[in-house]
Amino acid sequence: MQGDLGKGGKSSTVVLNCISTDDTNGFQSGTPVAFKAIQKSSATCIDDILAVEREIKALALLSPHPNVVRYHATLHGKERIYLLM
Repeated sequence: MQGDLGKGGKSSTVVLNCISTDDTNGFQSGTPVAFKAIQKSSATCIDDILAVEREIKALALLSPHPNVVRYHATLHGKERIYLLM
């Protein structure tokens, strides 16, 4: 399964299949994972930065809940922040 899950004003979320050469990352090759990409340029004020920080903290806190997407990591690129779920 691959494709778009959603798009917002400052981010988009896609599903990709994990490609792994080993299982040390906790995912088997072919496992679907979601990436939320947030444009760094869209954070034009401190409130935008704090909103992203709150979202990451909330996902991490709620991650064990069966009805909430499981948060795995945050990755920083040159132009985007990626949330791996």
